[in-house]
Amino acid sequence: MFKTKSGNVGVATCYDRSFQEYMRALAVDGADLVIVPQAGAVDEWPEGLYEA
Repeated sequence: MFKTKSGNVGVATCYDRSFQEYMRALAVDGADLVIVPQAGAVDEWPEGLYEA
């Protein structure tokens, strides 16, 4: 968790987004924003994955 002028920023690695409890823990810890750096190739993920 990083405290910034814009609010608390949580960071997760790309695979961590698959675990709801990790994201919930960041929110409980006070994250206003979670940044998830993503490493992947074009067309690697199914269509619509990030639309929900």
